[in-house]
Amino acid sequence: MASLSYASGVFAIATWPARIAWKPVALFINTALILLSPLILMASYVIGWGQAIMDFLASLQPLYTFLACGACIGIVAGLTMSCTSGVITTIFGMGDNRSRSLPPTPMPSTPSSERPGTGKTEDSSSYETDWHILNKPPPKRRRRTPGLWSQTIHEEDDDDSEI
Repeated sequence: MASLSYASGVFAIATWPARIAWKPVALFINTALILLSPLILMASYVIGWGQAIMDFLASLQPLYTFLACGACIGIVAGLTMSCTSGVITTIFGMGDNRSRSLPPTPMPSTPSSERPGTGKTEDSSSYETDWHILNKPPPKRRRRTPGLWSQTIHEEDDDDSEI
């Protein structure tokens, strides 16, 4: 027991200069912490809110996993329905018979080098295609819609009113 008491005394004497040097450093650190305590408090508050938001988002992981799986299933089902509808429409001939593109214009039987007024000769090295201006088709007449949509409703004046 005496050796323990002796060792603690030697340690206290050996660390005395370090303790004396530490006092002003500790005083400076405590003063800085007191002056910065409002900023530290606000930072901890913001960090706490950020942590709460991150925890909330982490708790939603099963939800967005299920939503992603549902979206994938919906995409596959939509593509399947679209392809099936296209095949059935084609097989039963229920497609739109009207062509939405203009009918092709017949090409002239004489090449452009032999046509008068084109200015091209047989020895022309130009590989350009001779384009023709397409005639505009006449505007389509609007079809009258059947039923009440195409009829005008006439209102009658009330002759019995005495104004």
